[in-house]
Amino acid sequence: MKIKKVEIEGFRAYKNKKDGSFDFTLDGEIPSNFVAIYAPNGFGKSSFYDAVEWALTDSLERYAGEHNKKNNQIAARGTKQHRIPLKILRNKDVSDEIVTRVEVVTTRGDFPRELPKLKWNSTDLALGVSKGKKGKEARIFSKIILSQDAIDRFLRETKPQERYELFMQHF
Repeated sequence: MKIKKVEIEGFRAYKNKKDGSFDFTLDGEIPSNFVAIYAPNGFGKSSFYDAVEWALTDSLERYAGEHNKKNNQIAARGTKQHRIPLKILRNKDVSDEIVTRVEVVTTRGDFPRELPKLKWNSTDLALGVSKGKKGKEARIFSKIILSQDAIDRFLRETKPQERYELFMQHF
């Protein structure tokens, strides 16, 4: 599966669709064989990755995974304001008229996802990875797309010559 396009609106760092539209095709149709996203800190790389993961799996491993679940639940309770839903995914600065949505267009189909309107006593991301379909989708996602954590581990744990050889074997 290759990603062709991504559209993000009202999600984490992305307020407007015009700022969150990415086209990874050649001549508008053929998906690129390799995509690397590079930008200084604070430009939305993690938000982009989170948007794609959320659209494909309806979860975010780095927030909802078992290794972070307890800390994130404590943090969520500590930042929850009375009678206001807790926003982890939704950009806090967008107007109420803007729907939080992400659409990932791939060679295997489209994956649109919208965040429903939140009740005052709810959160927009369930903390804890569910078993079953979501868990399976999350495992598939982690095999298709390298996360920043996976890239960092790869760079720390392999020697430069090994990295080069692995990269060349793959491509």
